[in-house]
Amino acid sequence: MRNVFWRQIRLLLVVFIGYLFHVTVMTQLDTTVSINLPLVILSVVIVGYPRYKAFWVGAVYGILLETMVPGVKLLNLVFYPICAMLMSLFFTDKSAARLQYDMSNHRRGRNRSVYLRTPLCAMCAALLYEAVSIIYIAMSSAELTSAFFTRALTDALMTTLTAVVLMWPLRRLLGFGAPVSKAMAKG
Repeated sequence: MRNVFWRQIRLLLVVFIGYLFHVTVMTQLDTTVSINLPLVILSVVIVGYPRYKAFWVGAVYGILLETMVPGVKLLNLVFYPICAMLMSLFFTDKSAARLQYDMSNHRRGRNRSVYLRTPLCAMCAALLYEAVSIIYIAMSSAELTSAFFTRALTDALMTTLTAVVLMWPLRRLLGFGAPVSKAMAKG
């Protein structure tokens, strides 16, 4: 029981330290693109935790970024929880019942590697965020040039690379060990 409590405290610390790094350190980097650190942390949470915790982290980031960071009105408040739920449909672990169902239908009844799902989740979430941003730009009757799309793809790529770098320390900090294969578990 005590281990569960400290694991929740570590999750809370990762969420708030990630927010603070996003609004302080990431804004000071001298780059033309912005790395979306909340989406990186959200992708680690989506892959490692159940869906309701992913929604909770997405809601916290949405509220914090909506109230503290100026931007498009209500974009962060709506986007982060919806993105957390949408990405958790595709990237969370399959339940034991779902794995059994897949095996009974002669499908591959196993989960993909967490080290593959985490960057893919970050990339899909970043692409979704950039697509929503480009739609907002187009709705404001601004002329869309190739620079918008190049910057969006570069931002998604940089967010994905940041997820590749940060997923190992974040998973260790949150209390997830290395995944154990079935052959190693049987001994």
